[in-house]
Amino acid sequence: MKPSFRKAFTSGKLLILDGGTGTELERRGVPMHDDAWSALAAITHPEVLTEIHADYIAAGADIITTNTYAATSFVMDGIGRVGQSPAVIRASVDCAKEARERAGAAWIGGAISGMAPGLDPARRPSPENSRRSFAQTASMLAAEGCDLIILEMLRDIDFTTVQIEVAKETGLPVMAGVSVVRGKSGQLVGRPDAGLEFHLLDIAKNIAKLGVDIISVMHTDLELVLPALKQIRSVWSGPVATYPHSGHFVMPRWNFSSVVSPEEFAAQSHDWRAAGCQILGGCCGITPDHIKALRLEWTLKTKSIN
Repeated sequence: MKPSFRKAFTSGKLLILDGGTGTELERRGVPMHDDAWSALAAITHPEVLTEIHADYIAAGADIITTNTYAATSFVMDGIGRVGQSPAVIRASVDCAKEARERAGAAWIGGAISGMAPGLDPARRPSPENSRRSFAQTASMLAAEGCDLIILEMLRDIDFTTVQIEVAKETGLPVMAGVSVVRGKSGQLVGRPDAGLEFHLLDIAKNIAKLGVDIISVMHTDLELVLPALKQIRSVWSGPVATYPHSGHFVMPRWNFSSVVSPEEFAAQSHDWRAAGCQILGGCCGITPDHIKALRLEWTLKTKSIN
């Protein structure tokens, strides 16, 4: 049995996160919903979702991520499944727990995002009006047995603040994940939502002020990981992580044609580790093969040091 996640990451040990869950469901033939992407897979294809989690554990992941990225009540209600968010969240966590029973010890990270139905910002409530939905999701993830809360695709100030506040109320460790792109002026910004750009430094300063356990660079192009980490480290002295994507998204499907090879992905991770990352993994487009290569890379690295 693994120790508590908080004890593990405060020890400074390198931890391996899983890869993409939604894109792996798509890659294995699970239909994507036009407005909710992969959110319903735990209800419609639980066995496939469980197999994906188990495959990541077998590949060497210390942490698997629940398929709850788009399971908030404002997404479920927005697609006509009013009141069904708790059932989707529970089913998603159950799949992760079942995979852990099958494949071995792993921590479960409960994922939350501010994704709007159909990626349409106009269909998402205001930050304050979404607080109840975020709080419901976070409390359910904690109650169902997650070991940490993973906030994903943070890219602004107001929604980020609300999500962090409700995540911290669970008492679980919180990893705040920022999604980064180059802005119109060439500066690093949070991935724009409704055309609004927030400079990465401002987002990172806000997260640092609110206080989380880990800040990560996630769902970000590989070439932007290092400059983003450097900016975050300039205002944050706590633990950092990264799990970038590869390929690109056209709602509701991922384009896998330009996904990096597992070997190259693992090779690039040395730069991320050198920048201080304590948790390494992948997001959309990254598969169990990538995580297996990542685990092997760092197993061999550790043996060569010892």
